[in-house]
Amino acid sequence: MNIVQKIFSATFILMAISGAAVAQESTEITVSTAGSLKDKMLGETWKEVKSIKISGPINAEDINVLSKLTKKDEGKLSVLDLSQAQMYLLGDEAFAEGINLTKVTLPSGITAIGNSAFGGCKNLTSINIPAKVTAIGNYAFAECSNLSAINIPDGVSRISDGCFADCNKLSSIILPKHITHLGKESFARTSLTRIDIPADVISIGGAAFAGCDKLAFIKVDLNNKKYCSTAGGVLYSKDGKYILQYPAGKTGTLYTIPEGVVRVGSYSFAGCQNLTKITIPNSCSSVGYGAFYECLKLKDIVLPPSITVIDEDVFYGCKNLSEINIPSGVKSIGPHAFYGCTALKSIKLPNGITTIGQQSFFGCSNLSSINLSNGITAIGASAFASCSKLSLVKLPESLNYLGDGAFYGDSLISEVNIPKGISTIGLAAFTNCSKLSNIQLASGLKMINDAAFGRCIRLSSINIPASVDSIGMGAFANCDSLSRINLNNTTPPKANLITGYDLSDTISLIVPAGSEEVYHKAKGWCEFQHINNKYYEVEHIEDEPDMNGEFQIDSNKKIPSGSMVFTTNEADKSASTKIIEDVNIYADKDVDKKAYFTNGSDAWNQFLKSTVHYPDYITKTANNGIVKLKFVVEKNGSVSHIEVIQSQGDDLDAEAVSTLFSSPSWTPAQKDGKVVRSTTQTDISIFRNK
Repeated sequence: MNIVQKIFSATFILMAISGAAVAQESTEITVSTAGSLKDKMLGETWKEVKSIKISGPINAEDINVLSKLTKKDEGKLSVLDLSQAQMYLLGDEAFAEGINLTKVTLPSGITAIGNSAFGGCKNLTSINIPAKVTAIGNYAFAECSNLSAINIPDGVSRISDGCFADCNKLSSIILPKHITHLGKESFARTSLTRIDIPADVISIGGAAFAGCDKLAFIKVDLNNKKYCSTAGGVLYSKDGKYILQYPAGKTGTLYTIPEGVVRVGSYSFAGCQNLTKITIPNSCSSVGYGAFYECLKLKDIVLPPSITVIDEDVFYGCKNLSEINIPSGVKSIGPHAFYGCTALKSIKLPNGITTIGQQSFFGCSNLSSINLSNGITAIGASAFASCSKLSLVKLPESLNYLGDGAFYGDSLISEVNIPKGISTIGLAAFTNCSKLSNIQLASGLKMINDAAFGRCIRLSSINIPASVDSIGMGAFANCDSLSRINLNNTTPPKANLITGYDLSDTISLIVPAGSEEVYHKAKGWCEFQHINNKYYEVEHIEDEPDMNGEFQIDSNKKIPSGSMVFTTNEADKSASTKIIEDVNIYADKDVDKKAYFTNGSDAWNQFLKSTVHYPDYITKTANNGIVKLKFVVEKNGSVSHIEVIQSQGDDLDAEAVSTLFSSPSWTPAQKDGKVVRSTTQTDISIFRNK
C-alpha cells in the first residue's frame, strides 16, 4: 500500500467513525460560543437523530438549526433537552410547526417565550416552563393538540391571545394567583372541564373559552371586582349586566338569561351542544358576534325588540334552528350571521333592514323564500349562495349593491329582475342557477362581471341594456340553451369570451342596425358566427340560396345567409336552419381553386404587422407564439366561423380572432366554375416585442 492509499484509507476510517457517532438516535453537543451549532451539525446524517442534549451558550441562530430538524421531511428530532443550555429568550416561531417534537426541556434562565414559539407542534406532549418566565407570547402553544398538562409560573401576569387555543387534550390548568389578563381565544377549543378565575383578573378577552365543549363550570374568586359566577357556573360581569360565558359542557337544554342583562357577549354560548332553547330578556339591547356559534341543537330563541343588529357569526352553524323572529328594529344582518343554518325554511326581514352581509345565509339549504323589503341597499358576497331550495327572490328597487356570488349555486330560482339602482352585477353572482330562465336587466346597469350567469343552463335569451359597457370573462359561459343575445349599444361593450368558444357558433347576436361590422371586429364579440341587425318573420322560405348566398322569401324579398328567421310554416323549419347554419361549406381539397388573401402574401404580412397588438394588460410571463386559425371564406370574400386550432391562451387567441375578422377582403374559392364557401387556415404570430 503506497502513501496515497494509506492516507485515503485513514481518512475513510475517520469519516466512518464520525458518521457512526452522529447517526445514533441520541447525542449530546457542547458549544462554547453562541451561534456555532451549525458548524457542529454538518451533513445529512443529522436528519436521523431523534434526541439531542445541548450544553453551553446558544442563540436564535442555533435554535433555527435545531428547529429545522423538527420539521416534517427535514429531520426526526423529537426530544430536545436544553436544560444545560444558556439563553434568556425563546423568540417568535422558534419551533413553530415542529411536527416531530414530543418533549422539550427549556433552560432555567429563560424569561420570555415568543409569539407562536411552539405553535403547531401537534405531537408535543411535555414541556417545562421555567420559573423565571414572566411573558408568554400570542399563540405560543396554539394547536399543540397532544399537550395534556402545562405549568404556568407565578410570575406570568398575562395569558396572551390564543396562547393555548386548540390544545385539544388540555383538560386542566391552574392559573397563577396574580394573573390579570386572559387574552381573546386564550383557551378556546381545549378540553378544560373547569376553570377557576383568580381575584386579580381584570380582563377576559372575547371567546377566551369558546368551543370548550367539556367545560361545565366556571368559578370566579369572590374578591374579584370585575367578574362573578352564578351558582351554576356561568360567567357574568360583576354588575350582572353582561353574560360572558355559558359553559358549553353544561348538560341543561333550556336557559333563560336574567332580566337586567343588557349584552350577550361575543361567543358567550359558542359550541353549546345541549341547549335547545335560549330566552333573552327585554332589557338586552346587544348580542355580540358569534354569540350562539355552532349551538348545534338550538331550535328556538327569543330575541327582544330592543335588538338593532344581528351581528357577525351570531347563529353560525346552528343547523337545527328552523325559524326565528327578527325584531322590527334590526337594521342589518352581519356576515355569516345564519351561515349553515340548514333547517331554516323561511325568514321575514323587517322593513328597516338596509344591509345583508356576506355569506349571511350561505348554505341554508332548506330556505325556500325570503322577503327582501324595499330599503335594502346592499346584498353582500355569497349572501344566499348554496341555498338550494330558494325559489322566490324579488330584489328591491332600493338595492344598489349585489356582491360576488350573491346567489351562487344550484337553486330553484327561475326569474330575477335586476333593479335600476344596480350598476354592477358581482362576480359569479348567479353561477350554477340551473333553473334560471328569465333575466330582466334594468337600464343603468354598467357592468356584468365574470361568470355572473355562468352555467345557467335554462337561459335561452338575454337583453343587454345600452347602458352596459363591460361584460366579464365567461359571464354567460356554459349557458347551453342560450341562443340569442340582444344588444342595444351601437358601441360594443368591453368583453372577452363571455360565452366561451364552445357556444360562439350557436348563439345569434342581435345588434343595432349598422353596427354589425363594428361587432365583427370587436374583441370578445368577433368569435360569434351570427351577428344580425334585425329579425325576419316570414311564412315561406326557399330551400336553397341563390349564387349570392341569399334566400328568396315572401313578397319577392331576399335575405342574406346567417340572418335570424322565424317561420310559421312547419315544413320550412329545416330551411330556416339552413339559413342560420348554411352548411354548404367545402374543404380546401374539394375545390378547384382555393381561397386566398386578395392582395397576396406580402400584403397579408403587412396587414398583420400593422394590426396585431400584444395586449397591454398581460403580465411578462404570459404566452408568446403562433395562433393557428381555421375559418370560412364566404362567397363575398368575408371571413366567418373562425376556430382556434392551436391556442396560445384566451387573450392571445382573442387578439388573433379579432385581427382575422378585421382583415380586408379575401378571394373566395371556386368549384365547377362557381364561387363557393370554403375552409382555409392561417397562422398569426403574436409576440411581446412586435
